[in-house]
Amino acid sequence: MHLRVWRGDADVGELADYTVDANDGDVVLDVIHRLQATQCGDLAVRWNCKAGKCGSCGAEINGMPKLIHRHSDRREGPLHRGDLRRVHRPHQHAGELTVFVIGMRINRFWRPDAWGPVVAAMPPMLAELSRDPESGFLGYQMMAGLRGPVLIQYWRTPEDVYRYASERDAAHRPAWSAFNKRARKLPGAVGIWHETYQISKAESVYVDMPPTGLAAATTSVPITKRLDRAPARLAQVRQVDL
Repeated sequence: MHLRVWRGDADVGELADYTVDANDGDVVLDVIHRLQATQCGDLAVRWNCKAGKCGSCGAEINGMPKLIHRHSDRREGPLHRGDLRRVHRPHQHAGELTVFVIGMRINRFWRPDAWGPVVAAMPPMLAELSRDPESGFLGYQMMAGLRGPVLIQYWRTPEDVYRYASERDAAHRPAWSAFNKRARKLPGAVGIWHETYQISKAESVYVDMPPTGLAAATTSVPITKRLDRAPARLAQVRQVDL
């Protein structure tokens, strides 16, 4: 297999060409480890879980962010058509932005009849919103806590959030009514909370990560030397009048 691998850091370096033996069933991470073992002992490559959970093995392959423990040369063409390098990208978004954070807290683990339906109610809402580009919903990031999940949602405006919450034909209203009904029967068994932030400017960076958080909800771009510091990225974002 012919590889062109970025050798250097995010700003300074060059693409180096290598030819490496590849076996049936190999993914890119296998080939990179073979290159490291046989030709480039000083080659640094990050990986951890090899299960698609941590994102440590994120890299840019043929111009696209990929997880190299999953990507094989048979899926999207030979790797000599492009290059392999570390992903170091900020998000890009122009326009209004609202961050809505919602979570739950399991207060009584022995009452799954109280908190189980709360957990189960969210996926249908996310699916419903993701199918509707007119909803104002941009995307989400799910995070796990010791006593329950926390969901970070990205929207265009607070009005979009509140409109969806009150829509009679949407999945939220019956789920909210059912929660209140259970809460009257089992008070204190499970708690819920939310926070809404109307954002005028935002900056981000994602290093060795697949599309995550705001970058997954909007888009991401290659980082440049001019924007390799957080203050510079924040300064170049267009101010949105609220």
